[in-house]
Amino acid sequence: VSGSKFNNDNDYTVSIKLVAQDGYTFANNVTATINANNANVSVVSDTEIRISYTFPKPEKQKWYVQFSNIGAGASGTMQTVWVEEGEYTLPEHTYTPNTGYVFEGWLVGGLLKQPGDVITVTENTYLEAKWKNTIDYDAPNGFTKQPSDASEVLGIQIKYYADNFTIDPSITYNSVVAQIYNPETGEWVTEYNGAHAGNGIVEAYGQQYIVFTSQNAATFTFRLYARQDSANVAISEAFTVTWAAKQFTTQPQGDMVVVGETVTVTADKNCYIAKYEIEYNDGGVWKLYQEVDATGKEWDAFSFDFTSDVAKSVTFRIKAYVENDELIDTSKEFTITWTSDEHVHTYGAIPNGKDTENHWKECTDPACPDVSHSIIEVSSHKFVGANCQTEAACACGEKRLGDHVINDEWTQNSAQHFHKCAIFGCDYIIDNAEHKDEDSDGKCDVCEYQTGAQAPDTPSDPSEPTDPSDPTDPIEPTDPQDPDTDKKKGLGTGAIIAIVLGSIVAVVAIGVGIFALVWFVVKKKTFADIKAIFTKQ
Repeated sequence: VSGSKFNNDNDYTVSIKLVAQDGYTFANNVTATINANNANVSVVSDTEIRISYTFPKPEKQKWYVQFSNIGAGASGTMQTVWVEEGEYTLPEHTYTPNTGYVFEGWLVGGLLKQPGDVITVTENTYLEAKWKNTIDYDAPNGFTKQPSDASEVLGIQIKYYADNFTIDPSITYNSVVAQIYNPETGEWVTEYNGAHAGNGIVEAYGQQYIVFTSQNAATFTFRLYARQDSANVAISEAFTVTWAAKQFTTQPQGDMVVVGETVTVTADKNCYIAKYEIEYNDGGVWKLYQEVDATGKEWDAFSFDFTSDVAKSVTFRIKAYVENDELIDTSKEFTITWTSDEHVHTYGAIPNGKDTENHWKECTDPACPDVSHSIIEVSSHKFVGANCQTEAACACGEKRLGDHVINDEWTQNSAQHFHKCAIFGCDYIIDNAEHKDEDSDGKCDVCEYQTGAQAPDTPSDPSEPTDPSDPTDPIEPTDPQDPDTDKKKGLGTGAIIAIVLGSIVAVVAIGVGIFALVWFVVKKKTFADIKAIFTKQ
């Protein structure tokens, strides 16, 4: 049987021939057991017997497959079925589709599969019927004037007026509603990512409009539906609605003037502001310089006059608040420098001051009385062209290595996939993980590496029977109550065939990946009683 292949779908009969050594014969009434079951013993002669045993195919675990019909796509039910562990062919559905819906397939573990596809059942399995609304997915139709894009600041409702679109007058409808496209599911819905498509056309002060709202600053895709009762009779083309974050739209700018001169700093924003806080940097700590009440100027651009009667350089920033002291944005930092009449700061073409994060220009005059307040043009280092293997120089002369450049394509080996730095000579990797093939298609679900089909284990060459003249300890029989085998009967993976003559053991490998234990029983089990088994000729 060496080299034979077995599977769990058939019974298998194994036959072993035993020949006594020269000078010995077999005793009468020889018996044999395999896996604690009696085997058939056929006496060919007093020096030859045959032992045969039929291994029944194992009983397969059974699991239920349950069918689910969720949503408005169809009506009816399908009975749960019990199937044996292993391959299962997906059936045709027996639901009754609702008007306008077609069956797209079965969702199995989040993957869409079709009737006739074969899946592997190793646990209780749920199949969800997926339906497609053919009306929702049709091309736009019935609108003679298409709706246009719109935008607003976050927190403000967008009123989409009815005169922004026109529906073919030959179409009869009694409502107009809007829906948002969900790119994660490919469906048109009422709400998505904090945005709401409203509840259809409302009327106020003689005007008709649809109200769009959002809790997040983002751009969303909408379309309109004209309906007669619950049926769509016209669909508009898609249009976008954008909510911009509340923020400064122009930033304040610094300046350098002589002591006593006034610097007027302005900045604009895109929303109502209740107050501003002007802060200054004091040795790395931001402190309040002045609070500015915006009452009466809530929608006006920010404007403030800065002055100083001493030579100094100060870095400021502005915080903008709406009602209830809600901070909505902080401006970029800006520096104002006041110089004395006796001394005017001079600067070079390139930055001459720096720390680990930034560089700046400071007065180059060795006689400058206040270099610390001459600092201007503070900006962060920039190392253009740097990577993990190559240094680049900032404008200030600082040199550093850059970041790794991670390749978007997966690098693979037989066990794992990972992203590797694309720079020559760098071995840095991230995102390394073992291959997974949960849908059993022979490819890794993440990187599509060809993992191949699952193959049965291949045992090593069968062991030679033990020489009866050199007895060893007998191999114990497989315990039929072994918890690892209590679910399946018959020939199982990992068993061993051992022919036991008293204390003499012969081990025979059965098939590829399958072994069985044979305990050859005679009147005595000890080597000392071997003469009770064989009689010398």
